[in-house]
Amino acid sequence: PMDSEQPFDRILWYLPVPQPFLAVIGYNKFFELDSDPAFNVTNEQEQDYDVPQALLLYRFSTGTANVAYAYYRNRMTAGSKQDWHRIIPALSIKFGPVFFNAEVDYRTGKTKTTGAADVDHTGLGVYLDVGYKYGPGEIGALYAWFKGDDGSDATSDEDFTTSGVDYYPLVLFQDEGVAIPGLVSPLYGSNNTANFWQLAFWWDHSLTEDLLLHAAYGYFAVNELNAAQVKADGSEYDKSIGSEIDIGLRYNIMQNLTYTAIFGYFIPGDYIKDAAETEVGRDVGNAYMFRHELKITF
Repeated sequence: PMDSEQPFDRILWYLPVPQPFLAVIGYNKFFELDSDPAFNVTNEQEQDYDVPQALLLYRFSTGTANVAYAYYRNRMTAGSKQDWHRIIPALSIKFGPVFFNAEVDYRTGKTKTTGAADVDHTGLGVYLDVGYKYGPGEIGALYAWFKGDDGSDATSDEDFTTSGVDYYPLVLFQDEGVAIPGLVSPLYGSNNTANFWQLAFWWDHSLTEDLLLHAAYGYFAVNELNAAQVKADGSEYDKSIGSEIDIGLRYNIMQNLTYTAIFGYFIPGDYIKDAAETEVGRDVGNAYMFRHELKITF
């Protein structure tokens, strides 16, 4: 779930290692703008974003185990240099109809900015899911946890690991997003954020060969509150972000044409209610959405 589907230039080398191992090293070019003379002359640095990486994978009879490493060299911001490391061990196992997946995302690094103190970054994310496949469908549960930071130290950032732009098991709060104008406190748990934990369940069932029913439920909560997240009576915000229920259908019209319709219903928890009332004087209610999607693949 923490892998990105965003497009970028990539070179991969598959190393000659004995089976059942797989070893890959690669180089990713996220951004390159050396041709911008104004940027280079003014900031005396290239404007680019490079990520060399390596992967070692082991295959066994019931699954795979692997560890990935990446070094991120970010020079996108004028006067700022960010260097950080990422280590991701993962495990995937299948026992007949039962499957299990686990992934840990650890990040550490530093940002150096001209005229400002260095900022040390650390982050940790954990993802687990387990499921059961039966005849026409599957049921499953997932747990995700992303370390938070209370904001007490401006030179230390401990919520550097985020859930990623492609992680959205719930369609409304995590994919479409919920916004409260003027709100200062982040809506943790929404797409590509840290400082939350989540428990979710899903059920996919094929009603026919081409028609799939999907249902899901998820609950979110905050890990760390900061000193400013205090209500008028002096008590801290509650940590319950809320819960969501999704139900939808996917129909394969033809081999490369799919229609999806899904309904999402989000019930805000007391964290969102406390933040909205304290920061913008609003009483928030439940949110819902209905989305249609027609997808063509080639």
